[in-house]
Amino acid sequence: MRRLTPILFSVALATFVSTAFAAETPEATGTDLDSDTFVITALTAQKGQTVTLRLLSGEEIGGKVSEVGEAAVKLTELTGKEFYEALIRTEDIAAVIVRSKPAK
Repeated sequence: MRRLTPILFSVALATFVSTAFAAETPEATGTDLDSDTFVITALTAQKGQTVTLRLLSGEEIGGKVSEVGEAAVKLTELTGKEFYEALIRTEDIAAVIVRSKPAK
């Protein structure tokens, strides 16, 4: 039994590490780039996080994703306008910009 303990520990550790890294793949976050609703899917995955949206007009608006629907997304705590909220039509969104690395 003493010889099996290190082997079992190694297998358990390898399983844990592979599961932790698999959680950060696009499939795990629900982002399907081939779908027509990828903007909605991406925003749903970022709910509660701060994002920047680039609109088709070229304007950028940033804030915390509060609610996501098929027709619109609600941003709160807007960047530079913390006491304001915004509703943006999803069809007007050209890009969803998110921070991929934590701030130092």
